[in-house]
Amino acid sequence: MKMNRKDMKRIYNAYSHCKIGYCCYQDDGKTRSELVELGYNTGVYGWNWTIYADNSTDTLYISCYRNVPACIIEK
Repeated sequence: MKMNRKDMKRIYNAYSHCKIGYCCYQDDGKTRSELVELGYNTGVYGWNWTIYADNSTDTLYISCYRNVPACIIEK
């Protein structure tokens, strides 16, 4: 599902753990097939970010390249 930055903030607040970075789920030994894709964002220059959830550990993974709100990165 295509999302915007406001959607990302809303989802971010619903999870207790969050990891941010390019393919950040690989740091925890996860693969994309183990996660649920909640949404993605693209712009005029291509892909910006994709949000994945691991509901078994209540962790949100934001695999991103650009266009992530500063309030999420600073937490």
